[in-house]
Amino acid sequence: MNAGIITYGCKVNSYETNLIRQRLEAAGITINEGSADVYIINSCTVTGKIDSEISARIRSLKKKGKKVIITGCMAQSPEAGEILRQADAVVLNADKFDPMAYPGLNCAVSEKAEDNGLILRGFEGRSRAFIKVEDGCDRYCSYCRVPYVRGDKIKSRPAEEIIMEAEALAGAGYSEIVLTGVNLGLYGSERGEKEGPVKLLEKLSDVRWGGRFRLSSIGPRETTDALIEFVASSGGRVCPHFHMSLQSGDSRVLERMNRNYDAGFFEGRISRIEAAITLAG
Repeated sequence: MNAGIITYGCKVNSYETNLIRQRLEAAGITINEGSADVYIINSCTVTGKIDSEISARIRSLKKKGKKVIITGCMAQSPEAGEILRQADAVVLNADKFDPMAYPGLNCAVSEKAEDNGLILRGFEGRSRAFIKVEDGCDRYCSYCRVPYVRGDKIKSRPAEEIIMEAEALAGAGYSEIVLTGVNLGLYGSERGEKEGPVKLLEKLSDVRWGGRFRLSSIGPRETTDALIEFVASSGGRVCPHFHMSLQSGDSRVLERMNRNYDAGFFEGRISRIEAAITLAG
């Protein structure tokens, strides 16, 4: 049985697609996007444009006689019912890493599949790998669906598991590993940890390889002085790169968006980064 996986959305989705691929291959499924019998769409639903693109892709695949299975964020969205009904099956996020959850693939859950577990060991088609360290967001920005489709309970992976995955990816030859999450800056917050991302980076210093880590997008409030100072003093082990989202430069608009900062606070974070790291990007 050949299957293809089509990915929409963020770095977290890219990570999860690779883990789905690994699990399915271990269960005896050949992944071949160019010549597949069944297509799994790992979906996004953050904009109406993405919803339309996914709907069009489903229709195109169905016209070619392909079976389509939807998983990912759209699978969790009550508003996406009309699009989901176009697919042959829907797999919820809670089940997406279980090969047996995908109807029609005839997966055999083997010892090899179980041995692979949920530790990602490769990243298809990229020179750098991603590690999802956290899931969930409880911020409820007024324009955002994420807490509704990803959940508002923060779920941080154990540092030991992240280190194991980083070592596996480093051993596979990746020279850069990007740490990502649904809301990366909230890593460890459900455990009452303060400066969770900093503490995780400190533990990842034990990974011995010639590469570097990079932080994916992170909120201005979570870009703390301690985090900036750690990156500045890492000797290049953490890429001096901060991707902070700014939805608007107008503080009144940010307030209506229910963002937890204003334009002045954002500007202050930029100034703090520039003072600590001259060549920060």
